[in-house]
Amino acid sequence: GALSGVIGGPLVEGAASLGKGIGSKIVGKISSTRADMAERAAQLGIDLKASQVSDSPTFKKYDQISGMLPFSGAQDLSSGQINQFTRAVSRTFGKDVEEITPQVIQQARKDIGSGMERIYTNSTIRADAQLQNDLIKIIRDASTNLEEPEIKPIFNNIREIAKKVNSRGIIEGEAFNNILKYVGLLSKLQKNSNPNIKNAANEIRSALEDALTRSIGATDKAELNNLRRQYKSAMTIKDMVENDPEGKVNPLKLMRKVAQSPGGKLRSGELGELADIGREFFINPADSGTPLGTYILNNIAPVIHNPVSAGVAAGSALMQGAAYADLAAGGFGLGLNRLTREALNSKTIREGLIRAGKGDTSGKINTLAQTIEPYSSKLIEDKNKRPRITVDVPMRLPVALEKNR
Repeated sequence: GALSGVIGGPLVEGAASLGKGIGSKIVGKISSTRADMAERAAQLGIDLKASQVSDSPTFKKYDQISGMLPFSGAQDLSSGQINQFTRAVSRTFGKDVEEITPQVIQQARKDIGSGMERIYTNSTIRADAQLQNDLIKIIRDASTNLEEPEIKPIFNNIREIAKKVNSRGIIEGEAFNNILKYVGLLSKLQKNSNPNIKNAANEIRSALEDALTRSIGATDKAELNNLRRQYKSAMTIKDMVENDPEGKVNPLKLMRKVAQSPGGKLRSGELGELADIGREFFINPADSGTPLGTYILNNIAPVIHNPVSAGVAAGSALMQGAAYADLAAGGFGLGLNRLTREALNSKTIREGLIRAGKGDTSGKINTLAQTIEPYSSKLIEDKNKRPRITVDVPMRLPVALEKNR
């Protein structure tokens, strides 16, 4: 609670006493790229805090530590964001859920497969020169690099494909679907334990799907590409959610999975955007090794010229290892902490940061003051009557504090 006083107390006087220095010191300033990414997060249904959008180390550290105090609301907010992030990920493969279970993944794959099958069966695929060249290359590579037991199943599969081509040089939709379907010969080759056979089978499928893409109209092509992205997305996060007991997607782990997926982030579409958002906004502030109390006081108090005695006591206690809960034992301190967190992390401050990042700086500091002032002004009637926080510790003090009593 006393830590909240360091940031919240000086804001009681309102916009006139804030000035540009304290505004930039508290909320920081962001680039246009970061602003665009924060705006995209909102479009995807992720309600970022202002402290996440800000690039101010002080703001981030304050939010982290004040969130450890009882009744700060930080845990509910964090859980809510993870739910929003997970839901946004589920939408990348056609679902809309806050918990991605194995059953959800299984149903998504089934739905995606049905969509692809509909396009396959309703199409006529031209066995054009490009398809012939692609298959001939696979045959030549296999003949040159593989052993006879590996070559045989590959040749047999290509021979079966050739039989599906009619006298007009067309593979009818039903026949094409039978080639690519999940239980078909090609799919079995793709699951072969021999990596040489598996790789050749993957190349055959790619050649066939490329031929399909060349043969269908723009509408079917767009739908097919979307279904392929959905399938890639579902398979990318499959292991992540299966290993999480609550079926949640960890924003900080998503990028590694996306980067390792076929085609990497560039071919991941919306899932790649979410990976960027997770990496950019969900990282916890690093601890520089400087004691937190000193860090906050040194970076804020000298600028605002209005140090709060409770804040000094809190900084000293933190340096000596006092528990956060002890510092917030008073109901006033807890209330001030919650109110200040809500004000600083408000939607108004977040949107002000985004606008400033895009070049619109008008009213940013006034907006900050006007947002926080109603919270803090209710605590006192006269600016000369500063609130005081009394910390009672009815238990034995930590050893470090006993020595410095």
